[in-house]
Amino acid sequence: MSEDWKAIGEALDAFARVTSLFRHGGLGEEWELARRAKEAFRRVREGARATEGRERGQSFVVMLLVILPVLLLALGVAHDLGNAAAGVTIAQNAADLAAQEAGKLVDVGYMAEWGEVRLRPEAAMVAQQVADDLTGGAFQVEGVYVVGRNLVVVEGRVSVRTPFLRAFLGVPRLTRPVMGVAEAAHGAEGRGE
Repeated sequence: MSEDWKAIGEALDAFARVTSLFRHGGLGEEWELARRAKEAFRRVREGARATEGRERGQSFVVMLLVILPVLLLALGVAHDLGNAAAGVTIAQNAADLAAQEAGKLVDVGYMAEWGEVRLRPEAAMVAQQVADDLTGGAFQVEGVYVVGRNLVVVEGRVSVRTPFLRAFLGVPRLTRPVMGVAEAAHGAEGRGE
């Protein structure tokens, strides 16, 4: 680019020299045009040099305005997904502990009569209380039941708030299913101990 400016300047200088030779031969008007062109070129060249630094600063601002929202979105998504992963881990621990506590509520009379492990009706309420204590109400117990001979299963969902995803994408919460498993209380293998 600077070579182009140099070539234009040399051409205008040459034109000015040629017209100065013929100035006295009636070419005074051409001389004046060449002089004004040279002066205009000089002003343009000086203005280009002066704005060159400002253009670099402007391009930096434009890049910053484009990159900053993308960076904020990426950080916000990472924050919300990290919180969701931590919430699922806490809910998993709560579900396991809720299954252990519910497993302590074996209906001994039913087990003695029928030989099967069955939980008392308040097992679901106890499981929800344990989950609430550990997750602050984020984990909702949907079912408490016995599988096989003596495995107590607590199923539910954890719901984690996502402030950044809500602001950028309109997703206020992430909800994931969680299941906890524990053995029923000691002696519930069918022997009625």
